[in-house]
Amino acid sequence: MKLFKDVSLLELITILVAISALLLPSIRNWYSEWRRLKETKKYILVILNGALSPLKSKIEGLEKLVESVKNTESKTHSFYQYSTYYFDIYNKISHKDLYKIFVLNSWFLKKELKISHFDKLNKAIGFLLKYNEIEKQNMTKFIEDRRRYEKNYKTNLNTILRKSDFYKSKNDQNKVLQKDDQFLVKFINLTLKWNENKDKNLFNTTQTMLINPLNELCKKNGSDDRAMEILPLTINCDYEYSDIVNLHLVHLGSLTEALETIKNQVTSIQDFLHYYSG
Repeated sequence: MKLFKDVSLLELITILVAISALLLPSIRNWYSEWRRLKETKKYILVILNGALSPLKSKIEGLEKLVESVKNTESKTHSFYQYSTYYFDIYNKISHKDLYKIFVLNSWFLKKELKISHFDKLNKAIGFLLKYNEIEKQNMTKFIEDRRRYEKNYKTNLNTILRKSDFYKSKNDQNKVLQKDDQFLVKFINLTLKWNENKDKNLFNTTQTMLINPLNELCKKNGSDDRAMEILPLTINCDYEYSDIVNLHLVHLGSLTEALETIKNQVTSIQDFLHYYSG
């Protein structure tokens, strides 16, 4: 008070006006920045809400894909690519601004929780931005591998069936009676029973009704050259079928893990929205 004792009212007003003039740009800039960050926060919450719908559709699509891959006979496996539009927008926002909005400027929230939610959100978005491409690559490889195994399987199977016709034709030419060639009789009976089955196009049916019993028949007739011609073919079918089953199991594990991860990422986004919108 002593400082202003000898200062006139006019001089005091002049000083206050001068101080206000100096502070006003800073106040204006602070307010402008505060308002910008406030609008940015609203915008971010809107785009994160928008991202939830395609992610929920993705989860539903993955659940169907998991059921499809469980079936080793299934040849059609469609997968849903969710839109990363909202995450691309989020990624273009300055990380410095994001940190200010959700960590530094949210004064009434606990810092540890703010950092935790912010960190989980960024990890979730980072994963979801990459997963589409990862799944596309994995599914492409899965489909290509399966087609290759199936093609190899059918090549060996068709060769086995042709052998049956060839051996019968050769016996007819040499006037060998059917009852005198029990190996061929059993071989042909196996192919006929399999061919009459309505599920003959299923791997499991072919393995059970034709390949496995034919394998045993060949092993019991090791002295017959024909058995030794067919045995490698049945073994190849076993290998290819085993590759198909293992391929489905491995991919099923990968998809199941991805499904749980995406569900967790969606939960992180929902928790973030609840925390900052509440």
